[in-house]
Amino acid sequence: FDPNARITREQMAALLVRAYEYKNSAIAATGQETAALKDGSSISPWAVEGVNKAIAAGLLQGKGNGIIDPASNANRAETAQAILNLIKKME
Repeated sequence: FDPNARITREQMAALLVRAYEYKNSAIAATGQETAALKDGSSISPWAVEGVNKAIAAGLLQGKGNGIIDPASNANRAETAQAILNLIKKME
């Protein structure tokens, strides 16, 4: 555990989903939300469910051109947008 380490986009998706589901009901996802992504197969096995749920709930979006880039570090703008999405969904 390294609290000062950078966070990947797939890790951010998992955290967003946990926060949402802690305060609300479980997110209904088909499990196919990442199927259309060009890099959907590169999502770590442990993170697939979280990424699917984050996309289904509108908490996280791809980077465009059909990619989500799950292993890249989340930048400030992406993180700020994801947190804003979470706040809006929890209102």
